[in-house]
Amino acid sequence: MRNSLLIILLVISISCSRSENFKVINLHDISKNGDCQTIPLDSIVAGTEVIELDNSEKAPIIGVISSLYESDWSFYIVSDGKFVYEYDKTGKFIRLIGTQGRGPGEYLSIDGISVNDKDSSVNLFDFPSQRYLKYDRNGNYLSYYKPHFKDTLLYLQSFYPYKDSLLFYTSNNSSRMDLFLFNDSVGDMDVISKKERDMLPGEFILSNVYIFGDKQNPFIYNYFNDTIFILKNKKLVPTMLARMGNMRIDYDVLFEEKWGNSAKSEFHMRNIVQGGDLVFFFYTISINKERAQTKFLSLYDVSSGNYTQNVQIKDKNDSLLTIGSRDLVFQGFSTEDILVIKGLPESDKNPIIIKFKMK
Repeated sequence: MRNSLLIILLVISISCSRSENFKVINLHDISKNGDCQTIPLDSIVAGTEVIELDNSEKAPIIGVISSLYESDWSFYIVSDGKFVYEYDKTGKFIRLIGTQGRGPGEYLSIDGISVNDKDSSVNLFDFPSQRYLKYDRNGNYLSYYKPHFKDTLLYLQSFYPYKDSLLFYTSNNSSRMDLFLFNDSVGDMDVISKKERDMLPGEFILSNVYIFGDKQNPFIYNYFNDTIFILKNKKLVPTMLARMGNMRIDYDVLFEEKWGNSAKSEFHMRNIVQGGDLVFFFYTISINKERAQTKFLSLYDVSSGNYTQNVQIKDKNDSLLTIGSRDLVFQGFSTEDILVIKGLPESDKNPIIIKFKMK
């Protein structure tokens, strides 16, 4: 008994000493001043580029943008989950990739898009059919792959480009995530991580996996786990802690009869992107009984460890060149770039893309 206790204490001591080496981000502290801090754009951004998307008669009218991906030569936009449009770097419309349907090269709802730098193929993930579709650089359909898991209740959510391959993940309320690396040489999935709990009947899906940053070495984060990982030798390696404290939603309230009855402040992550050394956390704090929801943008510098909880980024001369908590933001092709979608107020024209290059 005594030996077992000593072993337990030793394990705890080792775990604590390891965690002390990690940089810690306290994602939201409600005791802090709630005022939003304005950061001058030129203090963190080296340059900007405004890309007006094609509004000619030959170009489509873009609906709700769910995804934006920049390759070395084009922008790819997923509109309403049903259409994948390619534009050149000046914003000129080039083509529609694939089409709606269930046949070869067709899809129902796209939840992932990327371009393979090695073979220039365009990769799409159709969530309803659970198929990964592949097209060549000119938009011609090449092939598809559909994984067959022993767990028949496992549904992939999307993927993130990783080196010359893809990291697939699911949405599941678990502190461990379902994470798979597509092995192109054998056309199968390598298991990186598996969830540690099954969702109960009637339980809402709240958790999501956020993969962000350099596709050669991205960060990986899951809502129900404070740890931000990197991937080395097909294993998850802890690198930072991102804590939300008691604002994390508990498993036992993820049911219709209990949902929305909590009086405590609750944290909902919405998006994470990285440009250079800066990580942008987009999240919502809600108090359900008050039906109050506030959107925040926080900024973390991975180099210095500096973290600012509530920010907006503004240019002193141009009201369009801003980054705020409500913006739709994506990773750029370069690790220094982020892409922000801006709609034109009171206009029936297509939105514009602003590329921000970080210092």
